[in-house]
Amino acid sequence: MKREVPKPIISKELIDYLDSIFPEKSADLKDTEKEVFFRGGQRSVVNHLINQKQQQEE
Repeated sequence: MKREVPKPIISKELIDYLDSIFPEKSADLKDTEKEVFFRGGQRSVVNHLINQKQQQEE
């Protein structure tokens, strides 16, 4: 059985930092498929943290 891990408090500073490193942007036609998926995965983590932060503020 999977143990539930408590969610940490997510700061605006952390999100701002990660958002500046992994911005939301369109794929470049020069990128390989692997690069596109890799960058998409990085951004997915940032989007997840943004959503979690919004839930914490509600």
